[in-house]
Amino acid sequence: MQYRATAGSGAGGPRVPPDWARQLLDTVSRQCAARQRDSIALFRSFDSDGDGFISHAEFQAAMLKLGGYNKESVTAEARAKMETMLLDLAAWVDTDGNGRINYLEFTEAFRLVEPEPQVRAARRPPPPP
Repeated sequence: MQYRATAGSGAGGPRVPPDWARQLLDTVSRQCAARQRDSIALFRSFDSDGDGFISHAEFQAAMLKLGGYNKESVTAEARAKMETMLLDLAAWVDTDGNGRINYLEFTEAFRLVEPEPQVRAARRPPPPP
């Protein structure tokens, strides 16, 4: 999996995440690639209730977990700010504004793409002689 750095298109032009969120989105994409998680597995890990959508609260909780944050590791003020920022980011990811992030919104926000078949094949070790 890789982070696709090309700009999306739409009626309002390319969607660009808030400046503060770019590094976070990129970090999550890199973590997923390092863990060799596909986009469906990642989506399912965010969808804690299994309804096929990610609520803003589920998004927030999953992002906090991916970041390794817990209540003891940051001050209450820092955690409240972080939680608010993540809810704002969830609202940005939720392009149709219905309060639920679907799979397409999720993959577009993280710009996750599966490697091309030849890239997957190149990752495999060569067959024994």
